[in-house]
Amino acid sequence: MLNLGLMFPFYYRLGVWRNDLGNPVGVDFNKFWAKSARPVSATSAFRRSSLRLCDQSSCVGILLLAHFRAGVENEVRMIREFSAGALVLRHMQQKWYVAVIEPGRDGEPEDRRNVVALPKGNIDADETPEQAAVREVLEETGIEARPVAGLGSIRYIYSRKWKDGKKIFKVVTFHLMKYHAGRIGEITPEMQHEVRRAWWMPLRIAPTRLSYEGEREMARKAVVYVKSHPREF
Repeated sequence: MLNLGLMFPFYYRLGVWRNDLGNPVGVDFNKFWAKSARPVSATSAFRRSSLRLCDQSSCVGILLLAHFRAGVENEVRMIREFSAGALVLRHMQQKWYVAVIEPGRDGEPEDRRNVVALPKGNIDADETPEQAAVREVLEETGIEARPVAGLGSIRYIYSRKWKDGKKIFKVVTFHLMKYHAGRIGEITPEMQHEVRRAWWMPLRIAPTRLSYEGEREMARKAVVYVKSHPREF
């Protein structure tokens, strides 16, 4: 008996080469098999078995190739966004606190309520990620902060539900910063439709209280950095 697992790579390649799969999406498999499947053996008995195997492997090959190409096309078509954010620290009452926000945007679904996040936003054309992070902190929290070090980047895909429902591939670069001036929560009316509130959260609970895993990882990195670089704070 033929081992389909061992023969699959050969017949998959055979199906791809022999049938010239320029665009497998929307192929009528019945017409495809009837037209393109050809005997590959000398005896009629083996011809029938290999024909059936070739049909099966061609089907699997088409589906795999279609899935792969669809994934590539989706990645190419997907909108990219590049943002920058910050984890701003302030030392008060012998404890470290981090500035967090509850984001809110007109038209966003109710499941966005009670989200705890770090301030962040899109990078303008004339900005570096660090400059954008400083600006976003001021706009979304009302405080001024000074950069200390880079924390890293996170990547994720989200659906723009409040606008057109399109999927967005987003890269956010985070910076560790130290509080400089201002009162948290005093944001301009123009920004109040994007941020419901801003407050100071104890740094020690941020790795578990932030809503997004990528940002929780940034908080864990900040805890390590503060302990290993005490003179910078």
